[in-house]
Amino acid sequence: MTFGPEPAGAGIPSEEVSHEPSNRGFVVETTNFSDKTSDVGAGMQRTTFRGSDDQLRLIERFTRVDPDTMLYEFTVDDPTAFTRPWTAQIPMTRSTSQLFEYACHEGNYAMKGVLAGARGEEKKGEDAARKGSK
Repeated sequence: MTFGPEPAGAGIPSEEVSHEPSNRGFVVETTNFSDKTSDVGAGMQRTTFRGSDDQLRLIERFTRVDPDTMLYEFTVDDPTAFTRPWTAQIPMTRSTSQLFEYACHEGNYAMKGVLAGARGEEKKGEDAARKGSK
């Protein structure tokens, strides 16, 4: 599966290519970063991510470790900003709970209200169940 560059005006133009290295996972490689790739939104005042430039390459691997675990691994490679590529791994365990995306909501001040509303709905359900069991 290959995705081309985003259309002009669609945000940060980058190119993503994904492929399946095995039947247990897939790899996404993102290139074509530019000076629009910044961490200003993360509270930093730099116009590039940690001093990176158009040489930045991000490789993400999603690997099924077992039926209940996926390993998310990413490698950041930019010889301009770093002396060598670096990698981090995050094991993700299957959950039956509802998930709330948060990471991509910069300045999302409503998240507290959204979660408080969800907790309120859960409490109503618990209260109703308690009343029904009496």
